This record gives sequence, C-alpha cells and structure tokens, in this order.
Amino acid sequence: MLDAHSVVPIATAAALAGWGGLVLALFVRSALPVARTIATVIIPGLLALAYVMLFSRGWDGLHGGFGSLTQLRALLADDAALAAGWLHYLAFDLFVGAWIVHESDQFDLSPWLIVPCLVLTCVAGPAGLLGFIVVRTVVPRLTAAAS
Repeated sequence: MLDAHSVVPIATAAALAGWGGLVLALFVRSALPVARTIATVIIPGLLALAYVMLFSRGWDGLHGGFGSLTQLRALLADDAALAAGWLHYLAFDLFVGAWIVHESDQFDLSPWLIVPCLVLTCVAGPAGLLGFIVVRTVVPRLTAAAS
C-alpha cells in the first residue's frame, strides 16, 4: 500500500520531470511526440493510479465533503486524502500543460510565449491556462493583422 508521506515527493519529482520534458520539446521539436506521451499518458496515468490507491484506501473513514470550505477542510484533514488531492493537481495540471504544448504547436506559437504559460500552469494551474488562452487568442490575430 502507498504511504502518503512517501508518495508526495516522488510524485512531485515525476511531475516536474514531465514539465521539464514539455519545455524541452518546445525548443527541440523532435522530442515533442515523446514528451507529449510522457506528459499526457505515462506520468498522469501513474499519478492517477496512486491517487485511486490513496483515496480508496481511506474512503470509508473520510469525513467532510465538497459543499463548503469547512467540509473540504474536514475531508483533507486525512493525510492520505490530502496526498491524493495533491496528486490530483499534479496529474491534471501536467495534462493541461501537455495540451498547451499541443495547441501551441497547432497554432505555431513561439516557445518564448508558451514557456511562461507552462510555468504559470505548473505553479498556479488555472492562471497559466488563462494566460495561454489569451496568447492563443491574441497572437494569431495580431499576426494576421500585421500581414
């Protein structure tokens, strides 16, 4: 069985490796297919598996819920549930980062515009996603207007 205290640093290191691969792939296009597979399938899949193992282990003993901040605090008071919540963030943010890289490739956006979006997504998920949405919306229009 997974230990909540042990899995967090390992999972964090794995996710950071996935982020590093995505940034590298922006500049070394031949690395893109491998980096995307690692960041969309392998690492999030392993994180999801660990999440399910942690969360299901203590499911019967969990208290709280998602209806209020008080309920959420009670739910995450359990170390296994808190670690599972962290794995949830790691898996989904990395998956979103891989989507950002895929979309940036489709829109032929400069890696120098995407790296800040990835860093922001890594540390503040939705803020980085919002940054990318702005870049993806504005840059093609500016490029088309300049042509």
